[in-house]
Amino acid sequence: MVFNFLKFKTFKVLGNEVLGAEFLPPQAAGNNQVCLISVRHGRAVTMKIDDLNWINIKGIGWTFGGPQIFRSRKDDNMMFGLMDEKDAARELAVSKYLQTICPDAPEVLGYKTFASIKDAKTRYGDIINIKHTNGKAVKPCVLYTKCKSPFRMSDIAFYKDSERLEMLSFYSNYFKCSPQEFIYKFAYKLAEQIGIFHAKGIINDSLYWDNITLCAEIVDYEWLTVPGMLLPNGQDAEHYIPEERKEKEIVYAIEAILRMANLFQLEVDFYKVLDALIAGHSVHNADFIKQSEFLTRMQNREMFIF
Repeated sequence: MVFNFLKFKTFKVLGNEVLGAEFLPPQAAGNNQVCLISVRHGRAVTMKIDDLNWINIKGIGWTFGGPQIFRSRKDDNMMFGLMDEKDAARELAVSKYLQTICPDAPEVLGYKTFASIKDAKTRYGDIINIKHTNGKAVKPCVLYTKCKSPFRMSDIAFYKDSERLEMLSFYSNYFKCSPQEFIYKFAYKLAEQIGIFHAKGIINDSLYWDNITLCAEIVDYEWLTVPGMLLPNGQDAEHYIPEERKEKEIVYAIEAILRMANLFQLEVDFYKVLDALIAGHSVHNADFIKQSEFLTRMQNREMFIF
């Protein structure tokens, strides 16, 4: 088994093994073992299909071992441990569109609502009828997303040095490169996906290292700006300073990659990372790079850019 340090347990939803069995994805094929990758995955678990196919499952409760659900008193539209069907439906719709332009992107396979479970009103009426502090109904569901890697970049911080070396070896082999070149191959691959998105007017304002896997996959589509589709808060952000936001993604990508290199104890060159990102992005969206004064000045090694 790949990644022998991972610990798999019976799939539970809201701490309930019986409920977990009812929410197993169809692709599980009899497997009911899932893994909590790290505390960064506090409201999600991951199911292994094979070495390069994993299903990330969200909306299954808060997984730290305390209360499974609790309502935020500060944010009147937040419920820790649950996922709203409206958010899941948007993420599914975004994923379907992304598959038409970038088939390698992680695919949202679908979701299942608590209300669809047999005898749901009798068994889980308190959950089905739960509301935010602002009185809005939650309509909880469980969301399934297929990825090539179970790890986000930020997860690396929670593993031992020996386990990080195992990750680095595995993903260097995935990118067909040496561990020393992994960072630059990763940067190029990530930038290719960003370039495809940018060419289609898709902007990711949450391109943090929490939302990028070790196969350089961008995941979690809730807040992607997609042409013709409103954000979860109802805003139309498609025409709001798009070029500046795209440039910001490149900066966020650099920062995430440098953090990852540090955790893998790899010495990297900042500008070599930048050049790899520019090269990967240019495969699908060279005009944006050429027209960006900000990125051109970065490539020219300017120290201060105003």
